[in-house]
Amino acid sequence: MPKRSYRILRSLVPNFMRNILKPVIQKFKLSREIKSEIERTKKFAFGLNKKNDIHNLFARLTFHSHALEKGLSNPNFRKGFGQRALMSLREAMTEYRNADFPLDEERFLSAIIVLQEYCKAHEYLPEYTSDIENFLKKFEITPPNLLVGAVEYQKETILENSKAMFSNLALNRISVRDYSPTEVDDTLIFDSIRIAMKSPSVCNRQSWRVHLIKDRDLLERTLTLQGGFDGNGTNLNKLLLVTVDLRYFSNFYERNQGYIDGGIFLMSLVYALTYNEVATCILNAMFNRKRDQEIRDLIGLEESEVMIGFIALGHYPDVFKAPASLRDSVDKCLKIH
Repeated sequence: MPKRSYRILRSLVPNFMRNILKPVIQKFKLSREIKSEIERTKKFAFGLNKKNDIHNLFARLTFHSHALEKGLSNPNFRKGFGQRALMSLREAMTEYRNADFPLDEERFLSAIIVLQEYCKAHEYLPEYTSDIENFLKKFEITPPNLLVGAVEYQKETILENSKAMFSNLALNRISVRDYSPTEVDDTLIFDSIRIAMKSPSVCNRQSWRVHLIKDRDLLERTLTLQGGFDGNGTNLNKLLLVTVDLRYFSNFYERNQGYIDGGIFLMSLVYALTYNEVATCILNAMFNRKRDQEIRDLIGLEESEVMIGFIALGHYPDVFKAPASLRDSVDKCLKIH
């Protein structure tokens, strides 16, 4: 319905009737949006779609490899552990190879190394490793030296690397909406993404994606559709969009996991940018279906991606103002059980 016709129709409806209809309409819109999300999850989750693509298989390889890594690092090592994970990992590796996907991908190579580490941890005892060794012979691959399996760390080293004053960084990070004329070098952005890649995710599946928007016309059109930065953005010439790929999740039980993992990554990226002296402001990416599709078409997002948030960024101006943003005290959010 055209906006003008909608306004005319709305003006004809009495206020009391609008108040009655409003919650009904909101419930209808909510059910429509949820239905759209369900259909997208059914289409892309690796445990629900009919044929797994390479990203679905990446997720499965990582999921089952990580299960074995946890067993390998368990101080109460139990021989023969993880039979279900072993079977599922071999199934995923076989499916991956049969699909003629590249065998030099690190996620696939990591699966091989995990199986090798499993055999090594069991001292190649035939009752635990013979099936695995015969399975690995089918691939005839010598993987590179990747950090996979169980790794030993020293407490002193961990503590030494953790002594940087994160509290100063976190407590002094603020949202900055206008920037200096100096353009942010791409290398600072790339390094920040590298740091954020260490963020935790469910079974280490790392479903996040980052879109760097530099084209001026594309940036302006994106911000117009986003709609939450009007009146700001002086000297803004680069914008990030964090998304997650639903192909890395299994089923309806994980329907919200992408938003959790994506939110963790988004915040890690903002902290990393702050560490690299880049000013940031997080912009929301929650839209109705129409606006969501318009932004997808504009940026060229894959259908399996869901948007987590935008990050406007630039260098700090010499002097600027920002909202005080009063924070609640700890006791307002903490409940001790």
